[in-house]
Amino acid sequence: MRKFIFLAIAAVTFYFAGMYKNLALLVIFSAEMLLFAVTFIMSAVSSRKISARFKQSSVSTIRGTAQSICVLVKNNGILPLSKAKVKIKARYSGKKAVSKKLFFGALPKSETDISFFLTAPYCGVLRLKFTRIYAYDFLSLFCISKKSKSSLEIITLPQTAPVNLGDQPMLFADSTYNYELPCDTSGSSSEIRQLREYRSSDQIRHIHWNQTARTQQVYVKEFERESGGSISIYLNLLTRGRITLERKNAFYEILYSIISGLLSRLISVRLFFRDYSMNRDLVFDISGTEELNEAFTELYRHFIKRLKKKESGLYIDSAGAMLIDFDLNWYFDRELIFSFSENNYKNEISTHIFYLPSDALH
Repeated sequence: MRKFIFLAIAAVTFYFAGMYKNLALLVIFSAEMLLFAVTFIMSAVSSRKISARFKQSSVSTIRGTAQSICVLVKNNGILPLSKAKVKIKARYSGKKAVSKKLFFGALPKSETDISFFLTAPYCGVLRLKFTRIYAYDFLSLFCISKKSKSSLEIITLPQTAPVNLGDQPMLFADSTYNYELPCDTSGSSSEIRQLREYRSSDQIRHIHWNQTARTQQVYVKEFERESGGSISIYLNLLTRGRITLERKNAFYEILYSIISGLLSRLISVRLFFRDYSMNRDLVFDISGTEELNEAFTELYRHFIKRLKKKESGLYIDSAGAMLIDFDLNWYFDRELIFSFSENNYKNEISTHIFYLPSDALH
């Protein structure tokens, strides 16, 4: 728009210069045309000398948290750049890309860091990609662009609290051993940390009979912390329903909350899910938050498959293990523990105490 206004002014100058045969106006018109050509050349040269890229190829963030994104801008030219911009496209898999424009300036022969904040609304991998970089002349008459290939992955982890498994004692088994997590313990059942008053959820075998006899009040032994054993969790990533970002987000946050709840009870998790693109099973051993985040990063990179009408689902034998499907159902040993709602799962996680089936209890 500015260039057309500039050309209109130049045309008016030329008209009056010819009508009144005014040499001064003719000189002004010539200067305007020279300036027009110079600004075009400046913009073209600057576009060749300017570059921009993300400083990192991947960052992690928490859903709903503002994340600082840093861009490195480099001007190899001998002229300052008063105005430039990059066009960035942000996209989740299966979602239409959203464009963002970032404006900046650059001194000659310099590198500059510029930052902006971005909030990822869903769990998963948000991919940012430069599409083009634009260089303007100092009057912003011309804008010459070129392609830019820099990209960034934002690994967006869930923002949710661990599920509340209450004070129930648990007995889980892996392929070799049985493990017991005594109620209210913080470690090894062979080392007594302290004595305390009996609660209704305590096991009778943990009663300290000598102290009970002396005080005429029931006391139990509280043990030092040890690993609470391990449990397998299978994920069924097949569905006949719609695969939306909202459903994916609910699935990821529910799964993260369940595993976090188990880890808080000192129960390590072995997570299984299917990689349909390579037709193989992936297994992750999780005993802490860092391993949990790494497992989720890999889970994000593997798609959830929608079954066609003639296709049958994959049977998963989850005997003695947990299973979570994309319909937001949570099973233990083939028995339904809870069916979450896509729109109300946060409230369900925060208000419910989840008790496992009786055969999981000691």
